[in-house]
Amino acid sequence: MSQFASLLNTELKPVVQWAEVSSSLQIPAFHIVGLPGREVAEARERVRAAIEASGLEFPRRRVVLNLSPAYIPKRGTGADLTIALAVLASCASEASLRKSALSDPNFRVLAWAELGLDGSLKNMGQLTRAVYACWSSGIQQLIVAESELTSAIAARELIAGARIFETPAPAVCGVSRLEEAWSFLQKGPASDRSYSIEAQKSVENPVKTLRFPPASNGLLPLSPSLERAIGVSIAGAHHLMILGPKGTGKSHSLSWIRALQPEAPLFLQVQQRLLNELESEKKQDARSHAASPSAHTCNSTELLPFRTVGAHARPAALLGSCHAGGVRPGEFSLANGGVLVADEILEWPRDTRECLREPMESGTVTLTRAQASVELPARFRLAATGNLCPCGGWPPELRLSDDLNAPSCRCSPHERTRYLKKLSGPVLDRTDLVLLAQRAPVAAGFARDQMEGRTSLLRQRIALTQERMLKAWKALPGEMSGAQIEEIFSGSTGDQDFFRDFSLRGRHKILRLALSLSAWDHTNENQLKLPGLAHLTEASLYRPERLGI
Repeated sequence: MSQFASLLNTELKPVVQWAEVSSSLQIPAFHIVGLPGREVAEARERVRAAIEASGLEFPRRRVVLNLSPAYIPKRGTGADLTIALAVLASCASEASLRKSALSDPNFRVLAWAELGLDGSLKNMGQLTRAVYACWSSGIQQLIVAESELTSAIAARELIAGARIFETPAPAVCGVSRLEEAWSFLQKGPASDRSYSIEAQKSVENPVKTLRFPPASNGLLPLSPSLERAIGVSIAGAHHLMILGPKGTGKSHSLSWIRALQPEAPLFLQVQQRLLNELESEKKQDARSHAASPSAHTCNSTELLPFRTVGAHARPAALLGSCHAGGVRPGEFSLANGGVLVADEILEWPRDTRECLREPMESGTVTLTRAQASVELPARFRLAATGNLCPCGGWPPELRLSDDLNAPSCRCSPHERTRYLKKLSGPVLDRTDLVLLAQRAPVAAGFARDQMEGRTSLLRQRIALTQERMLKAWKALPGEMSGAQIEEIFSGSTGDQDFFRDFSLRGRHKILRLALSLSAWDHTNENQLKLPGLAHLTEASLYRPERLGI
């Protein structure tokens, strides 16, 4: 007997649940076991009505269907089609199955759709997770609603481009009704013949058509120091914090960071879609969003993720949640591989700011609850901004001589000290670049095409710098471990007194940033060199200890 599976959408990693059916000549009854949730238990009535409305015969026997693994709670309505096909196959005659694909005991099918009472198939979304689970389990055939066929094929091609699996890709079939799915399985071994010509044309090259260039409209010039810091932080994957008085373009610099985001690698696009689909599983509009073939074209996950968090966010929204019903990733995980924007970080509640410690250090978030302990990926780059005092002026002790037009601070020394103490030492210590922003006057004759040309040049320089660093060191400096940093600088004979005033973490932060600064300044040279004293000194100037914060 063939094996029927569905997506187990309560787990962080996409896995399948198997439908096992046992029937006997007893009083007719239909039972679903295996810790079904309420919506899964109600599938008995949906499946029975759909089978009868499709002109098929519901078995007049005692049918027990087990959803395996039975110890994990089940939820959602995506298993409806799997349950219906498993029931029909278990009670069909051997003569009707002898020439079909269902006669092969090694043939396995993953069906992912909700059933209407009239036998129609409804969209379920989470197609990347369904394709991933199907492929990882070695299942040959995936059946989805016809309206989701294009999106399912696009998800399959994206995973294929990322080269995650070495096994052949599963075939994808899109049907609109239950009887069509049952007839399709009875025709013989499944193949990609099920694609329509229109569907094939729409996904001829889905990965390339999904990407789009970031917009540079509305950008204004930045000061040279701020532009350099932003470019180096993006190229080297460094945490960046911009502090300064009001009116110095701190918030506007975040628009530059967004405009300069490079395209995400294919494996990261897959990972982000898996997390985004898991996060949107409970949303009311998840199905309508995923059902549209153009849903992916308007999704910004084709670039590196860019998530903005306001001062009202609470720790649970940032970290995520873990409960008996499954795992829900938070903003930290949804920003994995990209940028997490923390505008006005000093206005955040203290417990929210302190949540940054673990992901900034290890790139993960650990959720420990009574039911389970789960580790989520959260390797983002922090881009934070903030004022230096409650009034938003320049404190006298930090005022820069070349920014005489900036507003002066009207706060008392005690108020300024109390305000800056909101930034805890551990969070500051984990930040690679802490920069004091200065105002950049807009030159006369400012033109939009000049800014478009500037952003284009910066994007090319960032891409080239990243490419050379990955080729030389196999990783971006901001993502290197302490052991990798020590290995790279093992042959260097630098002055150890240079790091006398810094902690071990501070030393590694300086060395990482110096690598990025050196690569940024020597982009046109044939071979990357280890940073010299000039780049080490510049990297140390971005440390909060040197800024007096």
